Amino acid sequence: VTGLTLGTNILEWTITSAGTCSSTTGTMTIQVDPATSIANAGSNQTVCISSPNATLAANTPTTGVGTWSVISGTGVITNSLAANSTVTNLSLGTNILEWTITSAGTCSSTTSTMTIQVDPATSIANAGSNQTVCISSPNATLAANTPTTGTGTWSVLTGGGVVTSSTSANTTVTGLTLGTNILEWTITSAGTC
Repeated sequence: VTGLTLGTNILEWTITSAGTCSSTTGTMTIQVDPATSIANAGSNQTVCISSPNATLAANTPTTGVGTWSVISGTGVITNSLAANSTVTNLSLGTNILEWTITSAGTCSSTTSTMTIQVDPATSIANAGSNQTVCISSPNATLAANTPTTGTGTWSVLTGGGVVTSSTSANTTVTGLTLGTNILEWTITSAGTC
């Protein structure tokens, strides 16, 4: 039998005799369940470890019930049945979450995964101690901290000077001008922090 419609389809089998006996019938039912919605977990995300939380953005099923689960990494899903739930306490690195839509009928479930990358916090910049030099030798060796996360860059804010290697924490600065010269050590992360 083909062309069955969604829901309940009742078919009848009738046996008829050529003689004087009456015919007999029997019925049976074929239930056609709706197809389970195709799961879409939404786009991958990147967040900073200083706020390791995210709002999920899966599709809302038209047929079936959606459920979030953590496949790898960590995370606490606020409402595992909500397509747009929040997830907190994500771990540093890659966290993989799965959105599964399951139908109550005979149709199979569908799944989709997404990743949330949690970037490490940028190192706290420390430019080192203030220094005093003589104008006869207007050079200094800088002593900033070496970042464990991110890249450091020196810049001259006021006064003058030529930084030999702007990305080296312990570089030299030459050509300092008379008076106060203010240099800044900035650490920038390539991620979201």
